[in-house]
Amino acid sequence: MLRPEPGEYPTNYLEYIKLLPDGDIVEIMERQGVETHEFFGNFSEKNSTFRYDPDKWCIKEIFMHLIDTERVFAYRALRISRGDTTPLPSFNQDEFVKNCNVMQRLISDLCAEYQSVRNASLTLFRSLDEEMAMCIGTVSGYLMTVRTIPCIISGHEIHHIRFIREKFLKLPSKKER
Repeated sequence: MLRPEPGEYPTNYLEYIKLLPDGDIVEIMERQGVETHEFFGNFSEKNSTFRYDPDKWCIKEIFMHLIDTERVFAYRALRISRGDTTPLPSFNQDEFVKNCNVMQRLISDLCAEYQSVRNASLTLFRSLDEEMAMCIGTVSGYLMTVRTIPCIISGHEIHHIRFIREKFLKLPSKKER
């Protein structure tokens, strides 16, 4: 799937799109899925609940945020690619995290859920032809092409994993966990 051009998405997503390596976005998402699964799977239960600040999300909450965001964006891609012109609303990520019950779940369960969601997204994006990828819909009041969506999903994930590496990975090494 070709990359979106400026004008196919709101400028607030440019940060995520700029983070993407060169190449086919579906192939990037396939590789990223393996890497992300491994990355989060290496956290112990104790370390996955660590907060670098009391008012910030812990690693489990960030991971659940990635999973939920991918679900929401894939749903948007499905609707738009099928010709649905109904404007799609934004979602409140803080409410999603607050109400996801993630602290009662194991990190291994989140890894399994992530893999299921990523596989479903990949199946959807592989099924789209160029005409479907160029369909335009309204998301959160902004116009966006379908082919922008997997780029946002992937770039958003890169952003959060970089953030975790910067803010959290003062944790004990894998051997110490």
